[in-house]
Amino acid sequence: MMQTKMRPIRNTIPLEEALDAILDTARPVTRTVRVELDHANGRVLAADIVATRDVPPFDRAAMDGYAVVAEDTFGASRQEPRTLRCIEVVHSGSVPAKRLECGDCTEIATGAPIPEGASAVVMVEETNKSADGTIQIFTPVYPQQHVGRRGADITTSQALLTAGEVLTPSRVGSVAALGIAEIEVFAQPRVAILSTGNEIIEPGR
Repeated sequence: MMQTKMRPIRNTIPLEEALDAILDTARPVTRTVRVELDHANGRVLAADIVATRDVPPFDRAAMDGYAVVAEDTFGASRQEPRTLRCIEVVHSGSVPAKRLECGDCTEIATGAPIPEGASAVVMVEETNKSADGTIQIFTPVYPQQHVGRRGADITTSQALLTAGEVLTPSRVGSVAALGIAEIEVFAQPRVAILSTGNEIIEPGR
């Protein structure tokens, strides 16, 4: 049986030099494509994204409770509660229809828009609904307490992302919050392997 002699590799170059040789011949990908957001993770952004709206787009309740005019609660305690009239119930996903005046409150869910005229939210644990439907407030709250401010996450005209950034789940999420359904990214490079011998294929193929 005839044996084939292996030809040893006698000349090698440092890894850094090999990388330089590869990068000298590489060319950046300039072609772009548009993809839906659910396919954007891991892609490279091709155009800057500037916010066109505030996120959240309204002041919202930071917890379940009652939206109030803060001044109506000053001095409230369990011994001397403040009594307010509930004029509306606002669930998450719904929009308040009534403006609050002094002496009013609105039952509100976490994340729901704060009604016009309200300036704070009292936690439901610090309240009690009486048999006649009025609400007893057991603790004072101050303006903007328990209120998530409009634009707290993203503000209109904010430079959100820059071309060249790799899209991660959190970055894709921030784009989705702006109501964007598709995004421009660089096309993925096409990769091929060229055989120079029988290292990756059967001999004779």
